[in-house]
Amino acid sequence: RMTKNKLRNSLNTDIGIKHWLDLRVLALDGNQLTEIGEGIGLLEHLEVLHLRQNELREIPEKVPSGRNGRLRMVSLSSNRLEKFPVGLTEVNKIGFGESAVSLR
Repeated sequence: RMTKNKLRNSLNTDIGIKHWLDLRVLALDGNQLTEIGEGIGLLEHLEVLHLRQNELREIPEKVPSGRNGRLRMVSLSSNRLEKFPVGLTEVNKIGFGESAVSLR
């Protein structure tokens, strides 16, 4: 859990490649992230991704990727999202505030 750490700007695209390969839950809520790297798409065991309360405008096209087959929930409330990738529709639940929208 890396919430409210005042992380700013962009996460490196190497995220997930070297250190977090077995990660199941990634919580980056309450930071000041403006973008996330495509490396999250390499986390094969990732099941839950929390990105609430940041300053994200978009999610990279390679998040999620075919390697994120276990990803079942993404929380995106309180961001500045203008678009998100088509692949995100494969995720069971996407959280936009108090409720989760089921896409299946």
